[in-house]
Amino acid sequence: MLRHETGPLGTYVRSHHRPVVMYARRRTKRTISDEAAFLRALQVVVDTLGGELRTIEFKSHSPLSQATHMQDVDLLVGIHGADLTNLMWMPRGSSVLELNPLWYFHPRFKLMADKLGHHYHVWTCTSPRCAFGGVEDSSHFFWSHIKALHSTGLYLGYNDTTREIHSVMYGKYVWPARKYIGPTVCEGCAHLSLYEERRESNIRMMPMLDEWLAEVGDIFVRRGYYRGSSTAVADNDVKRAAAVSRFVSELRPRILAAEEAAPK
Repeated sequence: MLRHETGPLGTYVRSHHRPVVMYARRRTKRTISDEAAFLRALQVVVDTLGGELRTIEFKSHSPLSQATHMQDVDLLVGIHGADLTNLMWMPRGSSVLELNPLWYFHPRFKLMADKLGHHYHVWTCTSPRCAFGGVEDSSHFFWSHIKALHSTGLYLGYNDTTREIHSVMYGKYVWPARKYIGPTVCEGCAHLSLYEERRESNIRMMPMLDEWLAEVGDIFVRRGYYRGSSTAVADNDVKRAAAVSRFVSELRPRILAAEEAAPK
């Protein structure tokens, strides 16, 4: 049974009693190197909310099967790639969380979600801790490359703590790439070779647990699935931020405990 509700993000559709989360798996290029741990963490989140976590490798399914699997999904989670086009089969008002490799973003799935009436969220790797699937040598090489670019005047610096990029061409902005999806869009940013070169790199999720967990928490608070969340909370920035903070504080220790208990 599906229930239609109207909230601060507009009309959305959700399952009557529990959230259904679909994780899109990738086996080739652009993968999550610690996927098993990430899935265990997602399972803890979904179990806490009384929901259901499903996984799918879309390329193993026919187009009809892909569409069928998405009919009752509340949230699609996946790393940037063509698999995310399957958001078109979700009920109108569902959510999608796109995970991006190091400093990469392209607005195609944001634009697609907007056209279909879905709610788009993005998490982008911006730190050596998640970059290149945890391959330390590649990460250090890239950060050295960034420093070398400073002399060109294109990039003036990057602060790993605040995630601020200072650019001559586009000024100062902060990742995740809010400037891409806000009222003012950095039109050329996604096509700079600096980002395109990183498009096929892997990522690690667990070193950035608090970051992506907050993004997931924001989704479920907005959708009314987290305890105590409501339209009044979702529509108030301060109350929503407080609810997301509680979500992270509650879920983090459970996830870490599950990871500690997992077979090594």
